[in-house]
Amino acid sequence: MTEWAIMVPFDDEYMYVTQFAEGMDFRAPVVKTFSTQEEAEQAADFWRLPGKEDLIKVVEYDPNS
Repeated sequence: MTEWAIMVPFDDEYMYVTQFAEGMDFRAPVVKTFSTQEEAEQAADFWRLPGKEDLIKVVEYDPNS
């Protein structure tokens, strides 16, 4: 099953949007994933700024990469 994630620019790189998980190790944050691309796109609207919408990426997430 494909999962989707949101990536936002940070310095000269991109990082995944993460979520707090009970008991998580802050050195290994938990990536916030969505079951459909549409859900991820809707959630990504929170991060999109006018005129810079194309900087926010919705990507297929592979937890093994």
